[in-house]
Amino acid sequence: MDSTSLKKNTPYIWGIIGIIGALIGIVAIAVSWFTSGGIDYTGIDLIDYDGSFQIYIPVIVAVLGVISLILFAVGMTGNGSRKNVGYISALFGIITIILAIVSYMWAGDEFTDLSYGIGFYLAVASGVITLIFGIIQARL
Repeated sequence: MDSTSLKKNTPYIWGIIGIIGALIGIVAIAVSWFTSGGIDYTGIDLIDYDGSFQIYIPVIVAVLGVISLILFAVGMTGNGSRKNVGYISALFGIITIILAIVSYMWAGDEFTDLSYGIGFYLAVASGVITLIFGIIQARL
């Protein structure tokens, strides 16, 4: 592969990695976020929990993942919108990381005998990947 074709395919490579990061955020809603007292709470289970707005954080993370996925796909088209789309995706990554931190603090106060599950860590990973590759895509 010569350097010309590599430069031509670079937006696609970073966009695909960004899409994978967004998909990780979508998957995070369906797996365990917390385990307390032997009970696993998935992102969907938290909706039924009696609490404040923090119970909706996994849903918000999934919605941000869907929007980021769409934005990365649009950024791969190369219609000149890559810069704006990349920065918006990066902003969604920052929001996802902040929401995961809020969820971490809330769960620590709300539950006893708490351990964090794979869904929580997937949400953090999704936010980091979306942030990094959103910035990379915006700078191409």
